[in-house]
Amino acid sequence: MRTLLLICCVFFVGQLSAAENCHLTLKHDLRITAQDVSLQAEEQPLWRISNSGQLWLAEQLHPTDASTAALLQQYQQSVRQQAFSTLNLVNNALQLATTALEQTFAGLTGQSDMEQSALQPAFAHLRQSLDLVVRQQGDTLLLNGSKLEQLDQAFGPEFDAAMEDMVQQLMGNMLMHVGKSMLSGSGSFEDRMNAFGERMETMGEQLEQNMQGKALALEEQAATLCAELEQLQQLERQLQQQLPAMQPFTLVTLHNTKAE
Repeated sequence: MRTLLLICCVFFVGQLSAAENCHLTLKHDLRITAQDVSLQAEEQPLWRISNSGQLWLAEQLHPTDASTAALLQQYQQSVRQQAFSTLNLVNNALQLATTALEQTFAGLTGQSDMEQSALQPAFAHLRQSLDLVVRQQGDTLLLNGSKLEQLDQAFGPEFDAAMEDMVQQLMGNMLMHVGKSMLSGSGSFEDRMNAFGERMETMGEQLEQNMQGKALALEEQAATLCAELEQLQQLERQLQQQLPAMQPFTLVTLHNTKAE
């Protein structure tokens, strides 16, 4: 049971790792509003592009012709789309991990609701770390590339300790339910043990079946995002060739891991 719990606890990390075909390097921070998209360093704007394709460099309006403005508009729309796709992927992956844990708990204890005291600490820590990197505040989306290292730290010792504490709480709770089931069930002790073993096997099969489709959908979502980011990278290169003033601000750096 402990192994099963640990597998579910790291389900979020494992599914994202399996889904990734490319790695995005984002050095600065993106701020997306209903009116514009801006790239910032230490809360100071490096560039800002309006919905109509107007460009500001360090808050100074930069003159562009109609062709460049159209390319800027296309680039801004693509950046906006990929930022929201990233947010959706993060939320879906976290929800998948939570669902896996809840179904495991329900299968082992027969209870439909997992105690929040056991689940909350680990996932609250993870959610807090994720919010440092990508979060939505009303109509504004923030994607903080400068804080990506803090996301790596989210899976460090503090996360491990929170997961270990959660597993211990759940194990104690489930062992209590298992003990009650063994003592109060019908038939001999051997019959009850066999019934429990069958229940665990069925639960494992159901969990795998339920999660497989959702995990596949998550992988497909990540693969789609990767392909769209590759298109954005090509668009950015085209923009930098046409508008050299944007060359110092490379936003998309992709490292494809599929071939490795």
